[in-house]
Order: sequence, then C-alpha cells, then structure tokens
Amino acid sequence: MGYLVQGKCVDTLQKADHLFASYCGVQADGSFIYYCYANNLGGINFIRETFSTGAIVTQTSVVTYPPCDIEVNSTSELAWLVAGVWVVAWGFRKMIEVMRR
Repeated sequence: MGYLVQGKCVDTLQKADHLFASYCGVQADGSFIYYCYANNLGGINFIRETFSTGAIVTQTSVVTYPPCDIEVNSTSELAWLVAGVWVVAWGFRKMIEVMRR
C-alpha cells in the first residue's frame, strides 16, 4: 500500500511527509512567516515565526494520507520494461540479419 500526496503515490510514509512538506512553501502575512518541513521522527513541523521578535512557534502534526495502490504503477512500469526488452531484442535480430548479408 502506498500513500497519496498531491496526486502522486509514494511507497513510504517518510517519502509522503517529505513530498507534503515540499508543497508547503513559505508564506508571509503582515507580522508572521509560515513554513513547514518533515521531521525525521515522522510527521510535519509547522512553523510560525514572528518578524518583529524572531519568536518561533512549532507545531508537529502527523498527517494522514489517503491510501493508493502502488501495484498499478509497478505493473505499468513492468509492462513498459518488457516492451523495451522486446524492441531491443528485435533490433539486435535485425542487426545480425544485416551483418550476415
């Protein structure tokens, strides 16, 4: 089972957290700046920093992601890999035919 983040299916929770944090961005309004990052223990740290004092408030949240089927992506990748192998084999066969002439 995978985790769905912003339309992408990733296989681990850590990758999902990092992908979520990459979409978080930095936002500012008046006297605060907001940003987030994935922490190494699991979860997302949401940061609010005050411009005037430099005070930082951190809130750690564990984000629940909808499940996705990682097998579908793996199956299509395998199908394309098999197709590529067939094309390469066909190419080698044609090269051998040309060399024999």
